[in-house]
Amino acid sequence: MEQRVSLTPDARQAIEAGVQLCHRARLAIFTPEHLLAGALAVLGEGGAPGLPSPGTIEAALEMVHGTSDDPPADEVSFSPGARTVLDSLAVVLTRVGRDSLGARDLALGTIVSGEVTPMFFSALDTTKERLLAALAGGGPA
Repeated sequence: MEQRVSLTPDARQAIEAGVQLCHRARLAIFTPEHLLAGALAVLGEGGAPGLPSPGTIEAALEMVHGTSDDPPADEVSFSPGARTVLDSLAVVLTRVGRDSLGARDLALGTIVSGEVTPMFFSALDTTKERLLAALAGGGPA
């Protein structure tokens, strides 16, 4: 029997924040960077210390993915990389007996997935290691 992993409210907020970042940049593709950006934004709003500011996050996305002059798409499609991150996280969480995925899980899983372009971390003025350390104290992941 297949076990399903559900999104916690903050994970849903994180994905929605990433989608909104796509809309603001007039982009139709939701990438692993958007997934990480949304998770970092939600966690930062929740008071997690040591995370990039919303302005830094949005500027980093623009540096990596640019913006479009075309009207914003009504729908945003998940890139194969973003789907890979979500699918991999669901498998890992199921293996350790968890049935829900939170914003912190999204951030950690996206960082360690290898799906985020290294330029994004540079654009955030941080490293994978520093982000992982900032996220380290937030409970099970």
